[in-house]
This record gives sequence, C-alpha cells and structure tokens, in this order.
Amino acid sequence: MSTVLTCAVAAVLVAVTVVVIGLAAAIDARGRAGGSADLAALAAAGQALSGSEIACATAGRVATANGARMVSCRVAGLWVWITTSVQVEVGLLDGAATGHALAGPVGEVVG
Repeated sequence: MSTVLTCAVAAVLVAVTVVVIGLAAAIDARGRAGGSADLAALAAAGQALSGSEIACATAGRVATANGARMVSCRVAGLWVWITTSVQVEVGLLDGAATGHALAGPVGEVVG
C-alpha cells in the first residue's frame, strides 16, 4: 500500500513541477516580449524623423537582438507603436507571449 501511495505522491509532484515550470517559462517570455517591445519602440522613436521604414527596420533589429519577433510597427509623426512576440515551448505547452510599447517625445500627450 505504501508503494502505491509513494508512486501517487511522486506523480503529483512531477505534475505540479511541470505546471510550475510552464508558468515560469510563460512569465519569463512575457517579460522578454515586453522588454524587447520597450527597447524597440525607443530605438524606433529615435529614428522617427528618418521615416517609418527606417524606424521600423531599426525596431525589428532591436527586437530580434533581444530574442523577440516584431509583430507590428506603426509610426505616426514622432510616435511609435510596437508589438513583439516571444515563442514559449515547454514540453507539450506551446504558445507565444506578446509585448506592446509606445514611445514618443517627452512631455507630449498622445491624443
């Protein structure tokens, strides 16, 4: 009887460990996606005067350098909106975490 109970407890502990590892991976990916979106938006905002093509290309390079994929880039004047994605793969769990960021001139309010 104690062998069966020990196996059951071990199985539950393994299951809980797998779930915790999956959650930790998702939280990490969300942080990386958000951070890369922030950095990409700031880099793109620094290039906004050069045009949206150059600004978005810069954002894409920064996102890639930070382990993310740029999903979208929109430039309006000096404002830049960026969305990035980081893939999460842990065992059978597969998905993507996204990050969103906005960057523009200091002291100006987006309307």
